[in-house]
Amino acid sequence: LMDEPVVGTFITKTDIFTGEEVPNCVFEIRDEDDELLLKSVTDENGEATIPLDMFEDGKTYTYTEIKAPDIYDLNTEPHEFVAEFDDEGNWVTEKIEVDNIRKTREVIVRKLDAETGEPLKGCVFTIAMIDPETGEQKVNAKTGEPIYLVENVETDENGEYIIPEAPMGTYKFLEIKAPEGYELDEDLTGYTFTIDNNSPETIIFEVTNTGDIAVIAIASVAVICVVGIVVVIIRNKKKQ
Repeated sequence: LMDEPVVGTFITKTDIFTGEEVPNCVFEIRDEDDELLLKSVTDENGEATIPLDMFEDGKTYTYTEIKAPDIYDLNTEPHEFVAEFDDEGNWVTEKIEVDNIRKTREVIVRKLDAETGEPLKGCVFTIAMIDPETGEQKVNAKTGEPIYLVENVETDENGEYIIPEAPMGTYKFLEIKAPEGYELDEDLTGYTFTIDNNSPETIIFEVTNTGDIAVIAIASVAVICVVGIVVVIIRNKKKQ
């Protein structure tokens, strides 16, 4: 029987937003002549291994990410590393840690008075990242801290709060404080949404305060998505 090749962990991939390991990332390893030596795929622990006998001490090689799960930006730049072995022939090249950065979309939360159309300043809200299967808030896998898209932010004089780069994922609104003269928003609190590759470049949550029964609707999706915007309208009750 042939001896099994000696392998070593070469790369670990981590989601920079959640601290979770990222599987199914594919890397190409090339030599100094740009010849492809092998491809390596991260496992469920986010680790990519390589057979160490393919490398020579002191030689320079490159690794390039060629595939990642589709919620992440792909960094296709080649990166150099030097293969190093100690006097006993043990691999001593430091493990390479690579962060995965999620793709993003712009999110705008807008509060308006339904009767006057005037913007409502002073709505304080939080958007928490949740597990789409359980609905529980996600925590950072490395720090154990709860993950928020934003926490205790406030709509401005235009009734808006803008998040220019919201990472893809599933989220839940929590209204902390209503604008003066309004009740806490039962329809905004607990409202969940997902940002993924099918989401437009800009997502607007237009929250209007009215005495009508709560209605949640997506307005003119077919038309608005053409210009890369979707508007979610949420109507809720005004304090009597």
